[in-house]
Amino acid sequence: MSFLGGISGVNALLRSATGFVRELKRPRLSNEDFANILRSQVRQTNTRPGAAAGVDRLGDQAARLGGQFVQVRDVDGNGTLSEAESGLRGQLFAQLDANRDGELSALEMRAPFMEMLDARRGARGPGR
Repeated sequence: MSFLGGISGVNALLRSATGFVRELKRPRLSNEDFANILRSQVRQTNTRPGAAAGVDRLGDQAARLGGQFVQVRDVDGNGTLSEAESGLRGQLFAQLDANRDGELSALEMRAPFMEMLDARRGARGPGR
């Protein structure tokens, strides 16, 4: 192993350790905190679909919001969230992990956003 190769290895190890420490410092989210995040992201989304395309638009919005949730928190860049990356508490994480693989995908994160968007649309009435 060359000297420069050794330095590269040390740098990679330091970056990995830094990411690990950053993850340990990340606060854990309670169910209430998670619901607040969902509400906040939904409020920032235009949810005034036409009557005919309403469900499809809501589904697209929910998929986009779920993808954003994963992208922002995906520390290791694998496209999914571990429980530690998500910041969610165990029981909530387990509820959202539909395929029980120990990771949350953007598709699994679509469901809570879809519920929130549906509830918001219901409160406004169809097509409003």
